[in-house]
Amino acid sequence: MNSMLHNYVTGRTLFVLIFSFVLINPLYAQSSAEDIEVLYQESFESGMNGWSAQNGVWEAGVPNSGPASAVYGENVAGTILDGDYPSTATSRLVSPLLKLPTPSDNASLRLNVYHWHSLSSEDIGEVQISVDNGPWATLTGATIAGISGDWKELTLPELNDFAELEIRIGFLFTAQDASSSSGWYIDRIRISEVTNTAEGSESFEGPVIGWTPEGGQWEFGEPTSGPLAAKKGKAVAGTVLGGSYADTDTTRLISPSIPIPTEINDNRLKLRFWHWFNFGEGDTANLSISENGGDFEPIESSFKGESRVWTRYVVPNLLDYASPGSEIRLAFNLNTVASGSNRAGWYIDMIETTLIDMNSDSSRSVVADKAMESVPFDSTLSGAEWYADNGIWELGNPSPESGFSLLDSNIIAGTVFNGTYPNEAESRLISPPIQIADASFSIDLTHTFSLSENDRGYVQIKIEDGEWINIADPFTRSSGTDTEFRIGDVATISADSSLGDLTGKEVRLGFLLVSQKDGPTSTGWYIASISVGEREMAINVANEELELPHSAALHQNYPNPFNPTTTLSFELDRAAPVTLTVYDVLGRKVETLVDGTLGSGPHAYTWNAQNASSGVYVYRLTTPTQTLTKQMILFR
Repeated sequence: MNSMLHNYVTGRTLFVLIFSFVLINPLYAQSSAEDIEVLYQESFESGMNGWSAQNGVWEAGVPNSGPASAVYGENVAGTILDGDYPSTATSRLVSPLLKLPTPSDNASLRLNVYHWHSLSSEDIGEVQISVDNGPWATLTGATIAGISGDWKELTLPELNDFAELEIRIGFLFTAQDASSSSGWYIDRIRISEVTNTAEGSESFEGPVIGWTPEGGQWEFGEPTSGPLAAKKGKAVAGTVLGGSYADTDTTRLISPSIPIPTEINDNRLKLRFWHWFNFGEGDTANLSISENGGDFEPIESSFKGESRVWTRYVVPNLLDYASPGSEIRLAFNLNTVASGSNRAGWYIDMIETTLIDMNSDSSRSVVADKAMESVPFDSTLSGAEWYADNGIWELGNPSPESGFSLLDSNIIAGTVFNGTYPNEAESRLISPPIQIADASFSIDLTHTFSLSENDRGYVQIKIEDGEWINIADPFTRSSGTDTEFRIGDVATISADSSLGDLTGKEVRLGFLLVSQKDGPTSTGWYIASISVGEREMAINVANEELELPHSAALHQNYPNPFNPTTTLSFELDRAAPVTLTVYDVLGRKVETLVDGTLGSGPHAYTWNAQNASSGVYVYRLTTPTQTLTKQMILFR
């Protein structure tokens, strides 16, 4: 590559020639809400490659301190690759002269960079830009300080204002303290053109472009604490994937831009995602939205406590919070209190936005009537789905060990399958929208429950965006067996509540479990079916989300507690490659007992914990379609 091309970029052609390599994950490009074209990339595998250091300290090569390895390849750019930076250093890493292209319609130009940093107190790093060799200006949201803990990706979403201008990118490091540390390391710098669409999905399996962690803590990859596995695939977005989050006031994960259609009409923009969470006392999380670059405003009530399992959450219509023709960003906010009891945090997977035409038959709400002439309920319809508003409710098939058969149902709803619900739970299972067509229809429930003393289960209803209203006496203690319960008809419900006449209204049903702060918990509430009028609302979801049928069963170790050996057993219904791994409570791998292909049937392996310390350990069985975990106690 000649020096002229290194020093000047015109249009798109030089972006193609100048980069070291381009890596685009085809699955990600197809499934994301964005079409991404990487225009320029530098990973310093050929040295500085046109970049330069102003006032020393920056160099390119293999890191021998700090992160000790690159994100991609072997080389990085960093401030002193084999030691600490000087305590009085002020140095800028400067790019070649570049000229950004004019982006296409509905597209934006973005700068992404992976970086690792360990900076002494009051020392800072800044990502800057210089136009036409003029003064340097720090980009919004591009000042770093403190310790990153691991390689993180920084996304600077809007470079459109610099289209058709000659620019340089700079990484300014300033030391202002008497002490020093390992410094600032840079890898895989990319400039991309991103075309946004309202619809798309993200599972964090490929290169993560456009999602911006703010305030530290958010990471992308395979979780080694918290849920220990993704909902689907291997990767998630989470707050500290290998441990507990820290007190930070607020840390958020910000989505790429989502363009709102100019003509909204009867469309809805539905947001769906799966999440797992465990928050300390007083800590909460919520969703917020920013329109056209404005402040983030909360759009949903807070999540708190713990979910214990992966659960699905739905925002029925993002268009309620945005104007036609605008652009929005979503933020997943974790809000902490000082000196709190911090836990594993918040993990997000399988985020999806879907634009729904409400005039389409395939997206109509469930219609409750006697004649049954309307569209029958089908859980695969885009407008018909169940979700939980604060964790604990699962959709699927509990193992026989749970003790809940629930007639012949294959898919049911329940509060934490194969375990007990947590203390201080306040979680509601929410139905698809139901259009009331006949004032005489009734609501019937097939369910079973086992609740601890003072814990309650409530059946509720709300009209459109109204408040939730209890429509039956709460369930307490235990049902003893599978049971059917008639909640009542519309006339009775209307007379006994403040709802008024429900005929012609769109409503949702809610099933709320509330548990006390202290004391024992129990196995919870399991629901097999709900009938509205003469229509049964089967609680099914698409098989690709549940990954059914189950192909493995993981049993509790025996003995438990143990010292120093115990047996871990499981069953496979078909031959499959599996791993059986033991972790400590911080998610650190202790030992892998199995890593290979096994035949169908029962299997048992002994773990000798002679060299391990007393405490709680987690063992995880992973197959191509499942990840199952249980806990055990080593007691010396």
